[in-house]
Amino acid sequence: MTTITHCLLSGYKFPEPRSADGLSFSYTSLVAGNVNISLPLAIEYINKGDYNHYLLAGICKNLTIRNEMPIFLSTTFINHGLSTYKYPKSFHEKANHLLKLLYDLGANEYKSRTLFPLHDYPLCFCETPEEFERVVTYLGKEGLLEWPNRTNVNGSYTKVLLTQDGIKEVEKGLPKVPMIGLVTQEITTSDAAIDEKINHAKKLFFDEPQTMEHMRSACVTLAAVLEPLRSDLTSVIARPDVEAFFQLVNNFDIRHNHNKVMTLEHPEQLEWVFYSLLNTINVYYKLKIKLA
Repeated sequence: MTTITHCLLSGYKFPEPRSADGLSFSYTSLVAGNVNISLPLAIEYINKGDYNHYLLAGICKNLTIRNEMPIFLSTTFINHGLSTYKYPKSFHEKANHLLKLLYDLGANEYKSRTLFPLHDYPLCFCETPEEFERVVTYLGKEGLLEWPNRTNVNGSYTKVLLTQDGIKEVEKGLPKVPMIGLVTQEITTSDAAIDEKINHAKKLFFDEPQTMEHMRSACVTLAAVLEPLRSDLTSVIARPDVEAFFQLVNNFDIRHNHNKVMTLEHPEQLEWVFYSLLNTINVYYKLKIKLA
């Protein structure tokens, strides 16, 4: 049994030590939100005394605040999945991320929120509370955020709202086509290997230079993810719809080895296959989590 006294991603000290056994350790902290980490990786961080992983804290915090399942943090994810994970890197990207996050959490309907720099800095993948304060200050100076005051008790920003200009700024960048939103959102399955395949497929499909072979390979990868789920799909999608879907997908020659199928000669055909596969995977895992 391993005793853990601090959040492994932020260094936040727990009110009481927590014990971990088995192959993984799950906990909730004010800074990182819901964390699910493999015990070997947890022990590695403990032995190194390394509790500053703001990127991982940001990933967990964002999934938590959106009520989504946490990613399983393991050595495999660190070495392979993290490189394909999209997150804001520059100061202005972090500011835009926070603005859109607040919009998604209800600020577009004039719902206010209190922000705590000490606890909320991973919301926009800031490295420190001080950087988070600079992001909020910048958004305030630009007239995109507003709040009546900042308390002297805990340094929080109370009743934070998006201004009309802030709402317009977010809506200006929202996708006009629903499928674009499907691409930009993170699809998480709680299985690092499957997440890696999905991210790899998206990277193959959209990275430049875009070729028919890359697009075809992306579709093959997603088909391989979806095929083992075929029977279980009927738990969230009607059986006739599942059968019709696979019949349609199989009519496209994405593997080069089918007879009497439609030959893919145009990128638009591959786009149809790719988005159909990706959307079905997304719907399946979202509904499985929701129904569970």
